[in-house]
Amino acid sequence: NGWGKFSPYDSDNKIAKFMIKETGATYFKNNMILEGGSIHVDGEGTLITTEQCLLNKNRNPNLSKENIEKNLKEFLGVQKIIWLKHGTDEGTDGHVDNVACFVNIGKVMALTCLDKSDPYYERLNENLEILKTSLDSKGRRLEVIELEMSYKRFIPDDDEPSSYINFYIANNGIVIPSFMDEKADYNAKTLIQSVFPNRKIIAINGIDILMGGGNVHCITQQQPQSIKS
Repeated sequence: NGWGKFSPYDSDNKIAKFMIKETGATYFKNNMILEGGSIHVDGEGTLITTEQCLLNKNRNPNLSKENIEKNLKEFLGVQKIIWLKHGTDEGTDGHVDNVACFVNIGKVMALTCLDKSDPYYERLNENLEILKTSLDSKGRRLEVIELEMSYKRFIPDDDEPSSYINFYIANNGIVIPSFMDEKADYNAKTLIQSVFPNRKIIAINGIDILMGGGNVHCITQQQPQSIKS
């Protein structure tokens, strides 16, 4: 519903049926509002999301947390949902894709802030503590890989952090944002390359996307390979 009716979304609503037709996918009807950037899954039954987004009254005001969990488990096939408290304020009411993502089974990369004076220090560290004490659907404690944010801000009068977590995973590569922050950009690319040693890491200028809200992952939607014969 346009990130809580933030903007018109008539054209957006046409995409799902088009993709279903083109890929021969099975269609399941559900009226719950759920955006691609508001969840991350590990493929083995674990899902990460944020309370800030999914429990926001501008999304599903008639659904309780329990109703939302039931929907996610039924339609996505997950058994365990890890609720982080916060996303960031990039216009989506806190999508998880700006603060954490699965990078492998049992491994989560999380955005961190080391500057205690930064507006996001407490929020990101609260998320970090939740991840470090969480178990996945198989009962395994998560391995948390910390990726420090860039402290450069580009939106006037806005504390929105420059997040490297907001990247796109392709079959053979990773597209990550950069922020004209030489040291932080280098550290982020190096860390992500170490996590994905068999993929090519491509950094693009993420400043313009950030100023519009979000980043690389926000403007993409990975499409699973079709099983259409």
